[in-house]
Amino acid sequence: MEGVNLLLLVLVVVGSSTILDGLLLSSAMNSDIVCKENEKNSLIKFRQGFRNPSQSKMMSSWMLEENCCNWKGVECDNITGHVITLDLHQQFLQGEFGTSLLGLPYLRHLDLSQNDFLEDLFPEFIICKFKYLEYLNLHKTNFRGSIPEHLGNLSRLQFLDLGDGFSLRVDSLQWLQHLSNMRILDLSGVDLSNAKNWLHDISFLRSLMELRLSACHLPKLLPVSVNFTSLQVLDLSLNYLDAPFPSWLVNTSSQSLVHLNLKRSQLRGLLPNTAFGNMYSLRVLDLSENFILGKLPSFEGMTSVTFLDISRNFLEGNLPLTLPSKLKHLDLSSNNLEGPLAKSIVQLRQLVVLNVARNSFNDSITEHFLNFSDLRVLDLSSNSIILNITATWMPPFQLDIIGLMSCQHGTQFPLWLHTQKDFSFIDISHSNISDEVPDWFWNLSPKVQHMNLSLNYFRGEVPQVTSRLTSLEELDLSKNNFHGPLPHFSPKMKVLILSRNSFNGTISPVCESLVVNNSLMFLDLSRNFLSGTLSDCWRYGKNLAILNLGNNHLFGEIPHSFGYLATLIHLILRNNRLSNNLPLSLKNLQGLKILDLAGNCLSGNIPSFLGETSQNLMFLSLRKNKFNGNIPLQLCQLKNLIILDLSTNALSGTIPKCVKNFLTMAGVEEIPSLVYGPYEEYRKYVIVMLNERGYDHSFISSLSLFPFVILDLSDNHLSGEIPEEITTLGQLRLLNLSRNNLTGAIPCDISKMQFLEALDVSRNDLSSFLPSSMAELLFLELFNVSFNSLTGKIPIGRQFDTFENSSYIGNPELCGTPLFRSCSGHFREDITHCNTLKEQDVTSIHQHEEDNWLDESSFYISMGIGVITGFWAFWATLSLKTSWRHAYMRYLNTMGNKIYVFVAIRLPNRHKSG
Repeated sequence: MEGVNLLLLVLVVVGSSTILDGLLLSSAMNSDIVCKENEKNSLIKFRQGFRNPSQSKMMSSWMLEENCCNWKGVECDNITGHVITLDLHQQFLQGEFGTSLLGLPYLRHLDLSQNDFLEDLFPEFIICKFKYLEYLNLHKTNFRGSIPEHLGNLSRLQFLDLGDGFSLRVDSLQWLQHLSNMRILDLSGVDLSNAKNWLHDISFLRSLMELRLSACHLPKLLPVSVNFTSLQVLDLSLNYLDAPFPSWLVNTSSQSLVHLNLKRSQLRGLLPNTAFGNMYSLRVLDLSENFILGKLPSFEGMTSVTFLDISRNFLEGNLPLTLPSKLKHLDLSSNNLEGPLAKSIVQLRQLVVLNVARNSFNDSITEHFLNFSDLRVLDLSSNSIILNITATWMPPFQLDIIGLMSCQHGTQFPLWLHTQKDFSFIDISHSNISDEVPDWFWNLSPKVQHMNLSLNYFRGEVPQVTSRLTSLEELDLSKNNFHGPLPHFSPKMKVLILSRNSFNGTISPVCESLVVNNSLMFLDLSRNFLSGTLSDCWRYGKNLAILNLGNNHLFGEIPHSFGYLATLIHLILRNNRLSNNLPLSLKNLQGLKILDLAGNCLSGNIPSFLGETSQNLMFLSLRKNKFNGNIPLQLCQLKNLIILDLSTNALSGTIPKCVKNFLTMAGVEEIPSLVYGPYEEYRKYVIVMLNERGYDHSFISSLSLFPFVILDLSDNHLSGEIPEEITTLGQLRLLNLSRNNLTGAIPCDISKMQFLEALDVSRNDLSSFLPSSMAELLFLELFNVSFNSLTGKIPIGRQFDTFENSSYIGNPELCGTPLFRSCSGHFREDITHCNTLKEQDVTSIHQHEEDNWLDESSFYISMGIGVITGFWAFWATLSLKTSWRHAYMRYLNTMGNKIYVFVAIRLPNRHKSG
């Protein structure tokens, strides 16, 4: 036996020696191969077409005196010496493609991916010359134009990557049917919107292993029978398939699949319960951001899957008790899933990412169910989850992302967080914790970038986090009970929200932190007890987009340096004690959309530049100040206004007729959503404002369901009539002109303001009757015309049957329900100023008709006079002039004879021919 083993050992050694000698011999032969001179020149010319070839690690090795077969990125055929490979991938070069590569007709492998050809047209000569090409990679090369159908002539092609060609398009994929050897196809980003039969054409590629068509504007996925028996990777993400889960993926086509990505592809409907039954090899499944309904299907057949993302759909019901045991990434966030969670995840020992946020899971979880040694992401936010974890628990993982918003930890700070030293994101907001934040928490992780402790009952002072949390970019401590001075922050801070606490002192820590090259974009210090002057320290706030210092005790002038905040979108300084005029420097804030200065002591005229340079304004609130003078006509240039509140000032003059130029209020421009998006937070301020003004809670609740479109000029010294042009603002929800000196009548066309929910014109000197058409305001909930000089009958029906006596008091000449004053005979319902105007219009029409009749009569009379005058002038002349009379009679006699002869001759001939 030992002899046999020795013999085998000798044979192995001899065989290995023979193989090694062969490899050395082959290598020696390759080194003797010299590339063709003409092909070398083509490569040199191609190199010269780039702007920075010396920066390329590969091209920098292209020495003219050397054999080009030894150049990096170049490979020659061992026998012929022809260049067969050119691989310059990821060199990040820029230049023109040119035609120099025409000198390399024997290329089999061409990879120029991730170089920039500056939007050159797609090189069609590739198709004509490179008939031996097997591998073509032009991924991220910045070509433009149409991909020619002649690409189908490259019959040897096995690999084609034109991905991220967002300037390329294809009208048809029929040419793919000729590429039977194709194994990998990537057209991601190419415009395929006109390729109606794309799936049918691709189905001819029987050997296809990888198909990537992400973000291709693919047309609607039609039901087609296909069978990709070799397909391993399928990516149709970021498209508009507008179809249910493809049925052909449920059959045998899916057995070989390893990677399936249908993210944001407009899939809709239910997932078949057997959708994944045959996907034994599948490792990655991404169905996120679609419109998938119903319950989760069974995952029993998916024994290999490690990545599962079905987030942002409309799935409901409970989790299956058994999930694929090899899962490392599980994301079910933003669905409607419910029921218990712990028992379904406890067996997933390899989990790295667990995200079930924004569902309706209801469970109590102990540390026993969180025994995941590799876990890096844990997000249980926005569920009904209680974490029953002991204070001494030492978790086996180190988290990078900690998302525990709305999870209940008890009233004390969760001590197990003491073990986490490496997180970059933490959110424990809305958790009902009423404790001091331990000092060790601020020193836990030097790499933390996002920290959210809002909506709790934390108390105590916040330490100076500048030196401790040097990487922190977003800090939200709002809606707690923190007190003491404001903390300093590092130049890396982008978002700082400290609102609704009890911070006191000055804002000097903010000024001291606003150094050169700071990153601050969002600063909210509202609803605290900050005092002192609003320091003139904003010169370096060039990145600020949101600044909210409202509801504090700040005083003094608005600083001139606010004019340096050129990127500012929201400026909210409401409810402080700021005084004096608005600084002229505010005209530099040309991107401003929200300006709220209400509840201060600002004075002077409303500056005209607000309408001239801030034409993006959507919210302008100057209420409860000391502004005087007329409303500047320039404000009418603010066509995007949704809310204009100038109430409780000392404004005089008339209401400008140019209010019709408020195009968003008029419905000409679209109203943005105030429920979601950048204005959601401001919606809350409007609700507070309405509460302050004493509006009914039920009215505010109903109004908050719709866009706030408000015009409030109340409590000023405005005079004159209500302009008729105000009725063109058909999208207004609230119109308040009360407590002014307005006269005249309520505009007749007020019924055009069909969405009006609150109308207050009380405490003016309005007269005349209430227009009966006001009963057509179907959404009107609040109505007040009290303390005017209105007369006549109150409109009846619909909403007017719900208003109480208080809406009308102070108008002694008004009558009808709900007043106890009945209308006498002379108070007829149809005698209003609007009807008077209509009667004037009718009178005008009748007068016009009478004028027309007079014109017609004049015409006929003139015509009659003309006929009579002409007749008697003719016969009078003949009776007085004898020679003319005889000549005229001879003429009549001659003409009579000619007519007689003509009839006598022609008539018999016609009878004969008949």
